[in-house]
Amino acid sequence: MTPRSEQLLWIAAAITRCGQAIINVGAGGCSVPGCDCPPEPVPWSYTIGLVERAHPEVVTFGLAPVHALAVLNWVHDRDVAGARIPTGAVERFDGVPITLRPVPAQWITSADDPLGQWFAHYSVGRPRLDPPEVVQLLWADDDDRFPGELGCDPEVEAMQPRLDEQ
Repeated sequence: MTPRSEQLLWIAAAITRCGQAIINVGAGGCSVPGCDCPPEPVPWSYTIGLVERAHPEVVTFGLAPVHALAVLNWVHDRDVAGARIPTGAVERFDGVPITLRPVPAQWITSADDPLGQWFAHYSVGRPRLDPPEVVQLLWADDDDRFPGELGCDPEVEAMQPRLDEQ
């Protein structure tokens, strides 16, 4: 079995078992045997499988994988419980304000292929695949300011590139 087919099986099993899979990018290391990739300055994570609930997939930047996993699972669990977070609303996760913002299709379909695992999973056995709806989960700084808001901590801004402004 190839690493790619193992990854696709893991994604399918995670969606079946948990309702979603979460892919971490740039946190260091990778699935290639012997690889010791260093972490990227801004790690990011995204979901696969929320579209099966008619929910946009979610991407977030600047969080360690353990924190991204926690907040993305929280978004999923809220949806399952019937308390979907509306785009643009501000909610609190562990006391930290978060909001969801739409991601333009140009980012999803860029030459960089940012959601490569999503497309790999959903292209199996499908003749044509449209890009999913995606929202970006933004988290606020210590003063409850989001990236793009006046006075937001520059370090928090640097960790969360605003996809809706690219």
